[in-house]
Amino acid sequence: MIISERIGKGVPESALDIAGETGYIYLLAKKYGMDYYFEPFQVTTGMHSGNFVEITNNLSHREILEEGVYSLPERENYPY
Repeated sequence: MIISERIGKGVPESALDIAGETGYIYLLAKKYGMDYYFEPFQVTTGMHSGNFVEITNNLSHREILEEGVYSLPERENYPY
């Protein structure tokens, strides 16, 4: 039985970095040749569906790091 249908913005679970109750995704800040620089963006999550998580706050139209979040430096070491 389907009770309702909902359309929202979401990201793969692999793109989400959870620190306590706070979630972050990483947006492409700049690209230099083969080097990519990302900046953390705090998000509010909503529903989960399969391997995707709904993002309820506004996202800018920028590229999102979908995999490899686990290999980034700690957020407090970011220069932003």
